[in-house]
Amino acid sequence: MRLELRAFQKLVKRICSQATNKGTVSRADKTSKGGLMKKQFLILFTLVSLAFPTASFGQKAVRVKFAKGATEAITTGSLKGYKSKAVVFMIRVKAGQTLSVEQLMSDNSTNYATFGITNPSGEDVTDAEANCNNRKTIENTAAGDYRIEVTECAKADAWSGSFKVKFTVK
Repeated sequence: MRLELRAFQKLVKRICSQATNKGTVSRADKTSKGGLMKKQFLILFTLVSLAFPTASFGQKAVRVKFAKGATEAITTGSLKGYKSKAVVFMIRVKAGQTLSVEQLMSDNSTNYATFGITNPSGEDVTDAEANCNNRKTIENTAAGDYRIEVTECAKADAWSGSFKVKFTVK
């Protein structure tokens, strides 16, 4: 479930004020050093954990932009090994389009990446196979932002370095 930042802030304020007003925070908690803050932090932490369940929490997404009239865009990124954080791309599509994501590699490259793709409602649409999953086509897309997380393929030889990804939307 994705929440807009403003709606999320309102929800946190409402829950914290309800906890204080309904007596769930005792007088001792209010006067003890940090008692109320600890409860508010726990509520906030729980809500953030529910709102952002991906492994790359805190990763800033790179917005994929197309030249005017273009249906393809090529982006680059770099990884620093298998346990490094994912590189995250966001791409906005319209309903009913076809989105293709493909790793571009030279003929002798063994730097395989894996794509994790999430649709606008937060569902994983990767359909992981036995391969490294570095090519994916999604037909009949839902309108909104698709999130593509690029990581090093755990099934291939370890590597670190740069990669290229081609995004196609038709």
